Amino acid sequence: MSGPERGGADWLTRAPIPTLVRRLALPSATAMALQTVFNMTNSYWAASWSTEALAAVATAFPIFFVIIAASFGFGQGTAALLAHTLGVGETGRPAGSGGRRCFLPDSRA
Repeated sequence: MSGPERGGADWLTRAPIPTLVRRLALPSATAMALQTVFNMTNSYWAASWSTEALAAVATAFPIFFVIIAASFGFGQGTAALLAHTLGVGETGRPAGSGGRRCFLPDSRA
């Protein structure tokens, strides 16, 4: 059976918005929450060693999250550009232009 219940090919265009938000946002939110729990556990463990170790972990924590946020942003942006290209009907173009479009938005290649 195809459709929103079974995750058919058209479920993104036919499912209700609240259902889509739950199905798409919940895995991402869970992953971020688990990453936060990991970093908190890491901080607790480093604090048992020394204050210098805790300071190092506490300094790396926001840097790590900035890197993760940037990679999510580039990934979502590239996916949106490729989806737009496919939606226009240029099926041969996305395979070679994905990486270039991520860093060179005006590239015509």
